[in-house]
Amino acid sequence: MTYFILLIAALILMAFFTGNEIGLISCQKPRIMTQIRKGSRRAAFIDYVLKHPGLMLSTMLVGTNICLASASVFAKRFVVSAGIPAQIGTILISCILPIVMLIPEILPKNWFRQDPENRCLFFAPLLMVVYFILYPISWIMAFITSLSLKIFRADKRTDKTSLLMREDFRVLIRDSESAGVIDNEAADILDRSLDFYDLRVSDVLTPLDEVIMVPARATVKEAAELCRKYNVSRLPVMSRREMPDDMRQLNWIGVFSIYKAIFSLDETEWNTIKVEDCMKQLYSLQDSQDIPDVITNAQQLNCRLLAVRDDENRPVGVVTPVDVSSKLFS
Repeated sequence: MTYFILLIAALILMAFFTGNEIGLISCQKPRIMTQIRKGSRRAAFIDYVLKHPGLMLSTMLVGTNICLASASVFAKRFVVSAGIPAQIGTILISCILPIVMLIPEILPKNWFRQDPENRCLFFAPLLMVVYFILYPISWIMAFITSLSLKIFRADKRTDKTSLLMREDFRVLIRDSESAGVIDNEAADILDRSLDFYDLRVSDVLTPLDEVIMVPARATVKEAAELCRKYNVSRLPVMSRREMPDDMRQLNWIGVFSIYKAIFSLDETEWNTIKVEDCMKQLYSLQDSQDIPDVITNAQQLNCRLLAVRDDENRPVGVVTPVDVSSKLFS
């Protein structure tokens, strides 16, 4: 009977470890921080554990394996002490195995996942005790794991690894949406943001045949009318009066900004001043550059319209920070 009680205790403790593992991973940081601001010591401990994920996972896995090994020993001793024949004992243990997987593995994980913050906070004192008891061996396991990753990890993650991580996170986003943690709009934005890793400037630019341009010799008034007509605030400036037949001969020499015309020039001068006399420098990006380069260059160069060129330095379109945000929020 003693071994049976020890077996049940080992399974319950195993359920504690497996449930806390998924519970801690599912905890929402803002909710934990809210409890910390209210003075919760349990929340402070949970926050400490979450800041050391290697130790946390090592503790959970070490505890789970200790309980599993102990449960196996206690089950065998119980069968022997009860006088059950070896053949029947083997069959009995095989029948119990699905129950063992259900009770300490599946049920506690699902239970903790339903309300991870509150349930992890409830069990925080017990978690604190086992955390410090198992700390030496958990620290060794975490150190070995970290060292192994540093030795065998490649300098760059493969595209396959990155894809798997993004797909896992996408599933997490949709689970959070279903649970009501985030609303539909936020989930859609986060979902689209995962694909930004693969996007290039060529994916968000305004193609050349849709770009509204202004000749350098046009007047500021003509440029302002173009801005008003097409509802844009900036126009690339081309050196020629007419659009060339061969687009390879197109040459942009600057960018016209309606804001500069409004705030720097008297409107009575718009009929006489040429665009080339008030244009700003136009900076360029390669169409193969990453999406974040659009935002970075626009901020650093203080230019909200950037020319996009191909590998042969020919213009293929223009891009603005708004194009990037539209890709994310539209």
